[in-house]
Amino acid sequence: MAIRHYSCVNDEVVVYSIGRISDDLFLNRKIHHRSIENIKTDIMDTFKHSSYFYRYLQEDTRPIGEYTNCLIGRAALYHGDSYDVLRMLATESIDGAVTSPPYYNAKTYSQWKNIYCYLYDMYNISREIYRILKNGAVYLFNIFDYFDNENNISLSAMGNKRMILGAYMIDIFQRIRFEIVGNMVWNKGEIQGNRSFNQGNLTPYYQAPLNCWEHIIILSKGKPDNKYSGLVSQIKDIRPVVKMIKGKNVLGHDAPYPNDIPELIIKCMKDSDVVLDPFLGSGTTAIVANRYGINSIGIEKSDTYYELCKERIWEDIHA
Repeated sequence: MAIRHYSCVNDEVVVYSIGRISDDLFLNRKIHHRSIENIKTDIMDTFKHSSYFYRYLQEDTRPIGEYTNCLIGRAALYHGDSYDVLRMLATESIDGAVTSPPYYNAKTYSQWKNIYCYLYDMYNISREIYRILKNGAVYLFNIFDYFDNENNISLSAMGNKRMILGAYMIDIFQRIRFEIVGNMVWNKGEIQGNRSFNQGNLTPYYQAPLNCWEHIIILSKGKPDNKYSGLVSQIKDIRPVVKMIKGKNVLGHDAPYPNDIPELIIKCMKDSDVVLDPFLGSGTTAIVANRYGINSIGIEKSDTYYELCKERIWEDIHA
């Protein structure tokens, strides 16, 4: 039985079938017989090599930009673009990493022209992180699937849709050769803000889910070191940081993550180890690393947030 799923290249045709087809020609073209079991693999291979992905799976070859740095406790802080700083770090020099990157166009400090530009930056930064991680190192990557306009096809309200950032990033990580160890589900419980609830619509079809959970994707460079054996897929009940009090942001950062997230990996590390956070944000990873006596490298591009990191890390050391 021939399956009417085929591809034509020049004068040849591939026909998928159950069993053998006796015909050697189809529409006067030579037939290459393939088993139906190959359909899924072939379709996926074709899709993953399509032009959509190659719009952002490109190497960034721009010159390294300027950055500054300082040391507070055992935390080395870098003020500059993450891609610039990472390229200056030695290959296989980092024992583990944890971060929550800027989400595509979710905040004023994380704006890109379209989803391609965002993924282009994430791809190149991730390639550098893979390079500088030691074999066996683990990387915890916290991200949420976000609602926004992709700005690549439709610029109208019809383009507003759920951006599957987690799935995009897993695809990028696999192409870079990261091992996908698992995915922790960060259950936030009852969250503080209800900004996306129903989005002003009255019918259930249009209701948007609240941001009450996020991914913590567990990655490794090669087989994970035994010290990270406890980092497996599971549900983690972790309360988010309460930053808004009486309408005022008392912490100074729009999207801080709690100490519990970097602590997941830092508590597994030895005194001589180095943990990396390529998007330091409010300084949480460096604060936790200092408390555990672990060396850390944190990178922050924003002038305001870099100063906030220094202030919070210094205050925590002297508390």
